[in-house]
Amino acid sequence: MTTIHNQSRKLLLQALRQGASDIHLSGTREDGIIQFRLNGRLAPFQRIPLQTAERLVSHFKFSAGLDIGERRKPQSGAMDLILEQKIPVSLRVSTLPTPLFEAVAIRLHPQQTPFALESIPLIKRQAQQLISLMTRTQGLILLTGATGSGKTTTLYAMLQKALHMQNLHIVTIEDPIEQLNPAFTQFEMNEKAQLTYEVGLKAALRHDPDVIMIGEIRDQTTAVYAVRAALTGHLVLATIHSANARGTITRLCEMGVALHDLREVVVAIVAQELISRKCPLCLSSDCSPYCTWLNNRKRAAIFDILEGKALQEALTANDSSFDGLGKERRFAIALGYIEEKEAKNRAL
Repeated sequence: MTTIHNQSRKLLLQALRQGASDIHLSGTREDGIIQFRLNGRLAPFQRIPLQTAERLVSHFKFSAGLDIGERRKPQSGAMDLILEQKIPVSLRVSTLPTPLFEAVAIRLHPQQTPFALESIPLIKRQAQQLISLMTRTQGLILLTGATGSGKTTTLYAMLQKALHMQNLHIVTIEDPIEQLNPAFTQFEMNEKAQLTYEVGLKAALRHDPDVIMIGEIRDQTTAVYAVRAALTGHLVLATIHSANARGTITRLCEMGVALHDLREVVVAIVAQELISRKCPLCLSSDCSPYCTWLNNRKRAAIFDILEGKALQEALTANDSSFDGLGKERRFAIALGYIEEKEAKNRAL
């Protein structure tokens, strides 16, 4: 094995052991900078010689199937590795040219046992609400939230719960597949091969699915096909980027989806946010490095679940100003789960 190969594996192992969700590799004129995203916050990890950083960039690009000779355009790719304890890890590699350095961001997706749906919400009553959504047999369920807020993790947990409740044929359409699951029929997008969300959705509808999961609604075509699939009597789950649950309605209307179609098919809109829990030992969300609770999963999700009468009112008024997550943050403060400063930072 080459030295740079060993260094890259060591870097990935260190990130995995610390529970990092992303690795950021950037540089200055003098050296390379490595940072990890831990619990949603970017933390400095190491400075390395510039030449080593450039070799690492080339190595990750080559391993992810990118063009190592192309440094003027952004590129993205993926690769799978088996690192620690024989746990496979899926990596999504993205490059971004800058005046000083070709920056690389690596998203880590350990292929471990999916989280149980009951363990994801900070407020336990919301787990029951999510479980009840999976008893539906048709309609459109949308998850929204910031990048890295755990939407796809929640989607997988919801699908797994649906399988436990009854035998279903579940088809997923993703870019890329973040968690391999033999119980699902999984389709991965590949724009170079012209395998788009549109192509995947058309194929999925011919594959006799009970449930269709769409990794992300990004454009008008995907939005229209998602609504059409729900109108044909399937249960469709998808993620979409918007400011809040009610803002999802505005976003879909801007994509060209008719409001009367949304009223007919949308079962629920779920806004999600990851928030740092207050440590029961340090009585703070900022733990001491010696805290024994530090290695536990510090972040949990809060949800604004828009369904039923509230959903119909939102679809009628189409008002995106109300922030239901703010209400859930205040409730979490009252229960002593999070600090007030954490809620204020999220509200900014």
